[in-house]
Amino acid sequence: MKQENVDESKYIQQHLANERTYLAWIRTSISVVGMAFLAVSLYVNFFGVGSIIRENVTVIMMIASISIGVLMIFFATFNYMKKRKDINSGSFRSASTSVVVISMALIFLILLLGLYFFTT
Repeated sequence: MKQENVDESKYIQQHLANERTYLAWIRTSISVVGMAFLAVSLYVNFFGVGSIIRENVTVIMMIASISIGVLMIFFATFNYMKKRKDINSGSFRSASTSVVVISMALIFLILLLGLYFFTT
């Protein structure tokens, strides 16, 4: 792949905004992964050994939270690199696919969280 020599100093403000957006996505993904540890911690500390439904919902929520958090990191990194390239080439295309995919994944996680609290 050919590397273009672009004077990125012309686009400092756009690159800094792109980095802030990337870091916001990373913070969000860390929070989503934290939900997995919260679910397990709440389950172990308050319920100990409980119903099989509660245990299954906890495990599903833990796996989903970690998976969605990792997925968000991949999407954030991909979008950051794509936006960096677009800024340097002077073009801009808003992200639509990644926003829809991550939004649907977070809705699924929120529904799982609701199911978790409903079953406890």
